[in-house]
Amino acid sequence: MPLSTTIPQAFLATAIGLSAAGIRAGTKPPNPSPDEVPATGDSMRVFVVIQQKYGNILYFSLGIAALHHASLVVTYPNIPASLLRHACINGLKPSFVTWSKDTAIPLAFILVGTSLRLLSYGALGKNFTFSLSEPDDLNTSGLYRYMQHPSYTGVLAMIVGVLGLWGRLDGLLSCFIPPRLFSGLRRLQPGALSLVFAAAIAVIWERVKDEERMLRNTFGSRWEAWHSRTARFIPFIF
Repeated sequence: MPLSTTIPQAFLATAIGLSAAGIRAGTKPPNPSPDEVPATGDSMRVFVVIQQKYGNILYFSLGIAALHHASLVVTYPNIPASLLRHACINGLKPSFVTWSKDTAIPLAFILVGTSLRLLSYGALGKNFTFSLSEPDDLNTSGLYRYMQHPSYTGVLAMIVGVLGLWGRLDGLLSCFIPPRLFSGLRRLQPGALSLVFAAAIAVIWERVKDEERMLRNTFGSRWEAWHSRTARFIPFIF
């Protein structure tokens, strides 16, 4: 393989591995969740319990996916059949194992999402918990001067990146899905991806409503003034 091809492929494989590590860092609780439920409620606490019980399984699966994807990248274009598996029949789109919009855009979303999550962890410090808890103070500076919920924007960005990088049937999944099921699942793919993203938005929006009720109850007019002048998710837009 020419050196000019090997270097970009090595960078892509590294980016895939770092993205998986970033997702783990951005979805692991930075602080223990409190047992007490705020007076205003926490309807999404069940998802925190799920993360606590099954998070390691999800992280292990993510690591396996990233490792397999990186292996496909570094061996392209002479990918061994042992790595291709069912993709020998299903067909693996080359743009998922080279630098292209199919890899660069999802990786960019993951980078943005991970960065927003980690910046939020740092900005809120001990007040950032996965279960809702009343914070010591209302942070309206730094990142929170422009966005009320940067961590949730980060989650959605990571979900878009993960679905784009590892959730498409013409990419990594083509290696693992039996050919007899592949064509049928491919027809269902647009609806399935849309459903997953819509469900994520619904869950996050419910959490946002719980959090805003808690902050209004805790900080009153101070929160309302900040809320009225600051975008929720995208600075100056939304």
